[in-house]
Amino acid sequence: MLLSKGFEIEMYTGTPQGEIVGLSDRIVASLDGFMREPDTRNVEYTTAPLCCYDRLLCALVRPRQHLRTYLKTLGNYTLIPGSTLSLGGSDRFYRSDPQNPYHDYIEQTYGSNVVTASVHINVGISDPELLMQACRLVRVEAPLY
Repeated sequence: MLLSKGFEIEMYTGTPQGEIVGLSDRIVASLDGFMREPDTRNVEYTTAPLCCYDRLLCALVRPRQHLRTYLKTLGNYTLIPGSTLSLGGSDRFYRSDPQNPYHDYIEQTYGSNVVTASVHINVGISDPELLMQACRLVRVEAPLY
């Protein structure tokens, strides 16, 4: 049985020199499929759940290509890999939605000390018990690889 897999991709935007620049409002307003995160400096997109890896790869790469092209129209901007993101000097939380109470919570609880640029993999297991079994198995097996 093949499980469907869907991805949630969060990334920061900024300059090629690594300066983080909040552009999520402009991105969300201009490109379909992108969503704001609590901090305006990062943006997110998701893929549909797919079983075919070739189609999933295209679904992962295509939005990034569109976003990179769009960022060039705004100026000298690019994607900043979250795994290399430095929080040095980041003393301010840049609100993407000042009226959102959940964003209030994120800002007050974590401030700018949290990096949420990541990849989340959603697998097609809807039964909670089976999902927890799969998570336990992955935790046991992953260190072996």
